[in-house]
Amino acid sequence: MKLNVINNLTLTKIKSNKLMIFILTIIFSILFISLNIKETMNYYRLKDAERYSGEFNLLIKNIDNEEYQKIKSYKNIKNISYSNTKSIIKIGEKVFPVEEINKNYLNNFETSILDGKLTNGVVVEKWVANLMNVNVGDTINIKTISVNKSAQERIKIGAVISDIAPNKIRASCIIYDINEKDKISKNSEILIKLKDTKDIKNFKGYLINKCKIKQDDIHENKNVNGIIEESTIFSKEYITSYIILFFFLTFIIAMISNVNLIYRKNEYKIMDVLGMKKSTFSNMLLKEMSISILLSEIFSILISIIVTNLLKKYMYLFNQNLIGNNINTIEYNKAILIFLVIGILAAIVSSKIDYYIISGNKNKQNIREFKHIKIIDKLSNKKDVMKKISLRYSIRNKNILIAMSVIIILSNTIYFSQNYYSKMMDYHNKKLINDYTNGYNYDILVESSDFNFDGISENDYNKIKNMNVDNKNIVSNMLVSAQHMGDIKLEKKNMSEKSINYLRNLTDEINENYTTSIKGGIKEEKDLFIIKGSVFSFDDETAKKYGIDNNKSEATIYIPIEWIENMNKDFIGKYVDFGYGKINEYSQNEIYNFGKNENNIKIPIKKLSNEYTFSGDYYTKDDLPQIIVSRDMYKKIFKKVTYNTMSINISDKLSINTVVEGINNILNAYNVNIVDKHEESEALKNSSDIQGLALEAVSIIIYISSILLFVLLYNKFLRIRTDDYEMMRILGVSRRKIKEIIEREVNIVVITSIIITVMICILSQCSIYNYFYKMGYSVNNFKFEVCKLMLICFVNIVVYIILNLKNNMNIKL
Repeated sequence: MKLNVINNLTLTKIKSNKLMIFILTIIFSILFISLNIKETMNYYRLKDAERYSGEFNLLIKNIDNEEYQKIKSYKNIKNISYSNTKSIIKIGEKVFPVEEINKNYLNNFETSILDGKLTNGVVVEKWVANLMNVNVGDTINIKTISVNKSAQERIKIGAVISDIAPNKIRASCIIYDINEKDKISKNSEILIKLKDTKDIKNFKGYLINKCKIKQDDIHENKNVNGIIEESTIFSKEYITSYIILFFFLTFIIAMISNVNLIYRKNEYKIMDVLGMKKSTFSNMLLKEMSISILLSEIFSILISIIVTNLLKKYMYLFNQNLIGNNINTIEYNKAILIFLVIGILAAIVSSKIDYYIISGNKNKQNIREFKHIKIIDKLSNKKDVMKKISLRYSIRNKNILIAMSVIIILSNTIYFSQNYYSKMMDYHNKKLINDYTNGYNYDILVESSDFNFDGISENDYNKIKNMNVDNKNIVSNMLVSAQHMGDIKLEKKNMSEKSINYLRNLTDEINENYTTSIKGGIKEEKDLFIIKGSVFSFDDETAKKYGIDNNKSEATIYIPIEWIENMNKDFIGKYVDFGYGKINEYSQNEIYNFGKNENNIKIPIKKLSNEYTFSGDYYTKDDLPQIIVSRDMYKKIFKKVTYNTMSINISDKLSINTVVEGINNILNAYNVNIVDKHEESEALKNSSDIQGLALEAVSIIIYISSILLFVLLYNKFLRIRTDDYEMMRILGVSRRKIKEIIEREVNIVVITSIIITVMICILSQCSIYNYFYKMGYSVNNFKFEVCKLMLICFVNIVVYIILNLKNNMNIKL
């Protein structure tokens, strides 16, 4: 019977906790939806990273057979493969590297056999086979090139495999020769995939200490490992989230419970008189909190599953890199299980806090109340009595008032910060997408398919530029680039100590970005640093962006913004040494080995720029310097200008197929890819607009929900205080005086909230702007969001008016 009474009491209390369950359901739903979206995005990001970088975790260079056998014995290896440049061959006028590999090597990339067998001869990708104009079973004449001799040979095409993404993007025309023996040649490269990426650190130690591998020869595939680490539920990011959520939930639950504390204290006193044990009351609170949390978690899981599945087709709104990806499945984040446990733990802690506050030390409470009664008895002046009652009343409710203030301050700050962050990100995205020089906002892409590509002539470039449809010029603008690959040399004697140390510390980080296909970015030698880089010449419009007149002999250099802060004096107003090989004789072996270039020139640098112009995905990216010269200077250095990539915008989008066909006719003699990018470009723009609106809508919904939560809590607080109003009236306090007391409370909450909100919002805006600027995002001129702050203050004043109206109604009742 007793147990049934307690259970019924608990059930009744849970039903009265609808507000808490509702609020916690919203919090958990937002959290679980975010986690599922993040997990789904990470899954597809990982697939893309594995497609473009390979599925391996580590790349180890300069390995011989003895070291290979030692490495193989490590127990946590899932897949091990190797490659070695066997030779450089020439087929007609084109140069190809031949890589000796084992069968496992191709498992690192998303590829499959389209025709033939791997053991019947050499293996080539589909796009390379088309380039060579060969089929399975064909035997072709080759010329093997080495340092001392060259020989005529014949090779047979044994199999054609699907394209390996990084090779095609970077135009790496590689021929693979399968080695069926488990024995490798000297100076081979090994790709290793571990069973568990947590073991990378231990495996590196094994390589260095047991296998005696040099630290410089061990490289992580950070594109893949980074995403895997992000997805690990015990990463630093997740652990921090667990701790924050625990304290946040405890605060929210305690704050909502705090409103009921006055009532619960009276309830406890009654139950104490009826003989209920302290432990029984404590367990009742624990059950009440735990079941409330559990119900909100169950509702949240169901809501998150429904919402994330509805959003499946619109995942690109959260990550624009997912445009074009077919999102078939939703990945559910395992961290949700831990967050569920944290919710229960927060409930346990909150119930214990509530029990401590409600039960407290009865003797201390009685003594404190007795003292207040004695003081009131001694006061003869009625005004003094009223002041004491008012003070006593405010002190008793201080925790609730503080909690209310914290809610509205947090609501204001989160809304302002989220809104400003979204505004800054929207500005950056639109600037990035709408400026075609960033490589996004164009309709047609023309890019080379071959390292040996000589480039598109100026004559054919002008034909495309002046294309007509119905006697109208159809091309609105073009970004064209001529590129010659090589390296930039910086002599240490001309560098400051600060610059040397900065570049030395940066070397490992940069080189990790160039572990596949492009091998290394910076190399330090005794007297100089050698940096992989290119000389570019752009169209007139893009050249003007760098302050260059194409008809004059001028040059500038792009360097990343972090380099400008540390190394600007090493470039500006000086001659930069650039080394390069013979024109039209590119080969992977030649380009990827530092210091073996045959020609060296000094290029005078007019000024620096941190504006990067997209010019293709291969060779280097925006993390290394690029030399930009005028068309006139490019001709003087390399004898002629031929263009490697073209990004084309057309004025009449309906004619895009006609334009593609026309470009095909003009460039039919060139080995280029012509890609229609119009739909992808439009999807990118639309996703940016929708993303901005979605973020704005989410921030407004969260803000309105927070304000409503504040009003609902205060309303519940007023209902509980009805008995207090009656008691004060019995003591002789007028309605007007009660109204003044409550108004003072509301004034303190709202005015304090507005002042603290304005201070925090100003600091928040400065921090967000500084973050965007330091990260190299596009930013507009800084100005305080005065209108947004005024809107927040206005909302707070409206809330103040609503609360006062509600107080007046309660007092009259």
